[in-house]
Amino acid sequence: MHHPNVLNLVPRERKHQPYLDFQIDRRSLADHLVHKGKQPLDFIAPFGWLGDSGQSLAAAAARLLRKAPPDLPTGRYSLLVCPECADLGCGAVTAIIERQQDVIVWHSFGFETNYAPDLLDLDSFQHIREFTFRADLYSALFRPYLR
Repeated sequence: MHHPNVLNLVPRERKHQPYLDFQIDRRSLADHLVHKGKQPLDFIAPFGWLGDSGQSLAAAAARLLRKAPPDLPTGRYSLLVCPECADLGCGAVTAIIERQQDVIVWHSFGFETNYAPDLLDLDSFQHIREFTFRADLYSALFRPYLR
């Protein structure tokens, strides 16, 4: 197995809305997902946006830690959501999150909504391999947000 990726949460702002961005190996997840020459993704991590009360932070952390069920009917987890409302109906960048021995793996990235599972687009992110994270560090990153 290759070296695990390094995942961090980095404070960012979009149109005066603070949120915590997923940064993998010092690059935003959104940047990793964009094909060369394509428009940047205007989607943000569902983490801490809109100065949120902490309730959706806790829910997002529980999903990322796989202590709560996936938030999409396909069994996939939202990683980037609409920056205006975070509604999955606007579409979300999703992935499968699995534990394999001592690593957490994000793989099979796609774009989908919560009302039309048949519109799942896996083709747009075929260029993305999986990301693997040390399970202990991953857990330590998200556990503080659980309620």
